[in-house]
Amino acid sequence: MMKALTTLYVVLSIGVLCPNWMVGQKDLDIRFEGVSHSDIDQKCYQLQIKAIQNSSQLLGSQSYRIFYNAEEGRFLRSATTNLIGEQYGLKIVQSIYNSDASGFGNLNFDSSLGFINITITDSGNRDDMVSLIQDKWLSTAQICFEKNMDKSNLNLVWAREGLTDGYATAYTGVAIVDELNLPANAELNYIDNITEDLNTANNNVVSNKE
Repeated sequence: MMKALTTLYVVLSIGVLCPNWMVGQKDLDIRFEGVSHSDIDQKCYQLQIKAIQNSSQLLGSQSYRIFYNAEEGRFLRSATTNLIGEQYGLKIVQSIYNSDASGFGNLNFDSSLGFINITITDSGNRDDMVSLIQDKWLSTAQICFEKNMDKSNLNLVWAREGLTDGYATAYTGVAIVDELNLPANAELNYIDNITEDLNTANNNVVSNKE
């Protein structure tokens, strides 16, 4: 058990130092949106962000680190980006399933812990970057799971300081690029509760072309 936890911690801690594009602080909301799937044994989620302040910020590179209850489902290593063309490249960096990390953190399902690390890297060309609009949700990626239980949603948690430190000290991060083309690390307001079927005009979800 201890060996499994040690392995988990070492693997998740690789790349703890933030890259050059994570250096300042802005403000974004970040959440999961549950979406329907034709296979009732699968469940997919959109990863969404929203600018809290009105500014001319552009979306830079992103690193999504997510813990989940492995008793409820298993990540299918299925992830796609909702961001257009060659502007952003998605990579599944790590996927760990059903590791016992009991007593080392604050999650109530850490005896059966799953972990996902997905990066989306921008092209480096400002003209290719997506604009962030105040109070408008933007879907950046979709991840899918095979369900192990008859539940409408899995328990998903964003990796962040103060909550998941006991398992690893690398967290979810999103870069914002300002008018001077300077990247900064956004200060994130994490929303773990799953929202359902919000892809409607009334819920202020925009396409990445806006």
